[in-house]
Amino acid sequence: MASARRSAVENKFVTVRRTLSAEEQRDIKSLFVRTGKIGGFVRSSNRSGVWEYYGELCYKDVSGSTLSVDADRHYCSLCLIKQQCGNIGHLSKVQSYTLSTGTTTLNDHLCCEHDIKLTKVSQFFGPQF
Repeated sequence: MASARRSAVENKFVTVRRTLSAEEQRDIKSLFVRTGKIGGFVRSSNRSGVWEYYGELCYKDVSGSTLSVDADRHYCSLCLIKQQCGNIGHLSKVQSYTLSTGTTTLNDHLCCEHDIKLTKVSQFFGPQF
């Protein structure tokens, strides 16, 4: 039993979600996902299409400023919309990933949970003759 516990803790894929402070706990309907990669740069011109669906979890304060709730994880905007449409939605049911998660994993979630199949974008090298 102790070895199973130790191996689970040592697993590099085990993540602990940050608990939101009292002022960050809001009605789920006031939250939105600002799509796009958080804090990264684009390596080439063939940027992945998954960033149209994932991004930073935010809300607007009373002055209209956009404030981040959690800039440490990428949140699925489709999961958030699904929770907002229900009568009792909860943020824990919105899929999120660490900033180091690869686009293949994000694409797999879109394919399996939301039936969205993104094709790989090929790099454009100019007109072909």
